[in-house]
Amino acid sequence: MFFFIFMMTQALIKTAMSHGQAPLSGSLTII
Repeated sequence: MFFFIFMMTQALIKTAMSHGQAPLSGSLTII
């Protein structure tokens, strides 16, 4: 289950980077 959440977080960070934005603080709060 944790691995699935980790993969989802990685996908969100990768999407944010591809968009040129950096809402990493919001994504890290999910962890």
